[in-house]
Amino acid sequence: MPGRTISKRGGRSVLGAEHLEPRRLLAVDLMATLGNALRNGEIVGPLAVSAVVSAPARAPAAAATYSVMNPLPPRIQWNANYGYCGETSFITAGLAYGQYLSQYDARAIASNNALQSRSSSQLLLGVNDVAAAKAMHLAAKPFNTAANPSSTAFLTWVKSNVIAGYPVVIGVFMNQSRFYGTTNLNAGDAEYDHIVVATGITSTRPLTGPAVYYADDIITFNDNGLWTGTPNGQPQNVFSCSFGTFAATRQQANAKTAPV
Repeated sequence: MPGRTISKRGGRSVLGAEHLEPRRLLAVDLMATLGNALRNGEIVGPLAVSAVVSAPARAPAAAATYSVMNPLPPRIQWNANYGYCGETSFITAGLAYGQYLSQYDARAIASNNALQSRSSSQLLLGVNDVAAAKAMHLAAKPFNTAANPSSTAFLTWVKSNVIAGYPVVIGVFMNQSRFYGTTNLNAGDAEYDHIVVATGITSTRPLTGPAVYYADDIITFNDNGLWTGTPNGQPQNVFSCSFGTFAATRQQANAKTAPV
């Protein structure tokens, strides 16, 4: 979902854009490769002036940027049986460590082989995610929402785990107006509508040391192919959004002018 937003209520977590509210997310705690921080651009200092002719002033170069992009290719979820976004996100996490299973098998594991046409069979953050991760032999670290209820703390936690190279799975809001044409600003789930994988962080500050929240940091995530409102009708898959606009209430997320 393009440019999604995370809820200002703060995120509850489980495994480790559009409008989203992180509910649970967790970082897969296994060996991961940390992407190299990329530094682009150079700050140009003041020009020297000749004793005879003044050199024309040069425009300053763009600010340097630093980026970590973890190698987690997007995947396409099944949309039957209430959607397999949670299952697809966990599959993406497992693939980072050489593990693969189908969306059917991921749900079967998460639901203890329940009938998959039942809503209760879904792999959901804050419900059965930690147990599912354990059954899939993934070590998952949940975000402590009770101790850190703000979206700022949540995004700082996401940032630190992405920089560390871990797959981070988060719950997000969808813009119900743009997806389904509703005018009801309260439409959709009160906690999150969709589950995605955060894959990258870009910042104008070096991505070293303890993670710090900056409103102009950029989060990149895989949408699991849910948004197809593109000119050619094909899934967009990958989205990026600044931290400052990523957090939104349910009503803000559903505004007609808001991101998908």
